[in-house]
Amino acid sequence: MILITLISTVLVIVAITFLLLKFGRKSFKEQLTELNGKIVVITGGSLGIGRSLAMKCFQQGANVIVIARNEINLEKVKNELELKRINKNQKVITKKADVTSIDQVRKVFDEIINEFNQIDYLINCAGRSISNSFDEASIEEFKSMIDLNYFGTLYSTKFAVTQMKKQRSGNIIIVSSIAGIVGLYGFSAYSSSKFALVGLAECLHMELKSFNINVTCCFPPDTDTPGFEEEEKGKPQITKLICEAGGLEKPDDVADGLLRDCFNKKFISTIGFTNKLVTTAASGMMPVTGYAQLVVDILSIGFCRLCSAIYLIQCHQIINSNKITN
Repeated sequence: MILITLISTVLVIVAITFLLLKFGRKSFKEQLTELNGKIVVITGGSLGIGRSLAMKCFQQGANVIVIARNEINLEKVKNELELKRINKNQKVITKKADVTSIDQVRKVFDEIINEFNQIDYLINCAGRSISNSFDEASIEEFKSMIDLNYFGTLYSTKFAVTQMKKQRSGNIIIVSSIAGIVGLYGFSAYSSSKFALVGLAECLHMELKSFNINVTCCFPPDTDTPGFEEEEKGKPQITKLICEAGGLEKPDDVADGLLRDCFNKKFISTIGFTNKLVTTAASGMMPVTGYAQLVVDILSIGFCRLCSAIYLIQCHQIINSNKITN
């Protein structure tokens, strides 16, 4: 009887907290209007999730600066963005730069700051994935993952933070991955770089909060992008089988979830029930960004840990069923 009462009480608390989280703030549609006139800088914004974010921000009246390496893709996304213009004063600017080059990144941000003297949102989407077993992955692959995924984010954030501290406001979004909190077969090079981003995001959140600068770390699952298509070509079969459980999300849906969580000043951003279980299970020492959310995490983290343990057991079963003996 006592156990039933306890369970019932917990469920009531969870339900009330959920309602507070859902209805205690502006609707997403209302929040999107806050982008009007803002300066949004997106690295890797010519394709995939970055492109979706550029479109959504520009459609709300933001001035969008897209940074990428490929001139053809930059020109294409610029033309696409121009079709979404909602007022004549909006600016869409493309900057060709390799985010792994600190000199190129510094030059681009100097130009942005000289023109706008403001950066309201920095969204770090530049990155890619390499999937290979540890012994078959080359040292060059490990270095390339760190250079692009980690340092490519670090350089852009470094220059944006300097400006944001001066203006004492801003939003920084760092796109990690579900593979940035769960190390899986075939992702030793990729996960290493994405785990590093989580540590960077946590430190930045603590350092920049007093400057009114919000930091959100995004943990997208597999997403239907050109980068994912390229990743699939060399992905080990075991890795493909393990990843199938997470499904395949649309970049527009990931972009919506990321913006919603950023507006609500959340540190963790992801979409999908399974991925929310994973991020909750891994959230132990991540920043607390709301008491209502904290209550939900405390009450559900044990269950999420159980689910994650079951998933990891299933991963090992897949590996044992498909392993190749030498």
